[in-house]
Amino acid sequence: MSSPAETGASTDSEKRDSPEAPGLPQLLTDWGAAYGQRFATGAKVVMAETRLAVTSFVLMVFGVMIAAGLAMFAWGLLLFAGMRAFTLVGMPLIATAIVLALLHLLAAFLIWRGVSRLSHRFEFEATREIFGDPE
Repeated sequence: MSSPAETGASTDSEKRDSPEAPGLPQLLTDWGAAYGQRFATGAKVVMAETRLAVTSFVLMVFGVMIAAGLAMFAWGLLLFAGMRAFTLVGMPLIATAIVLALLHLLAAFLIWRGVSRLSHRFEFEATREIFGDPE
């Protein structure tokens, strides 16, 4: 019977002691390659999610524009119906238009006043108190 060394087979201790076992440089190279692959995969996922977000945003803007157009058309029909109803009960067309215009001006003023009150939220009073007012 021949020994393992004679047949070319190696034992476990020979495998551990062989110079072909990966050293620190090889381990660092493998780790760098794995880290690079992880980074590349992460970048691909980020790009895919970004494309999805941009597509969703564009569709949302498009949907809002369509909804706004439909709402304006519906508002126009409501105004027409209101004017028609007022003229059917005997109110002159010009008076109906003036009343509806005044109602719209009142609504616009109230909305403007409410929105202008929101501007006071941009004064950052607590932040100025913490960091001091630069003025």
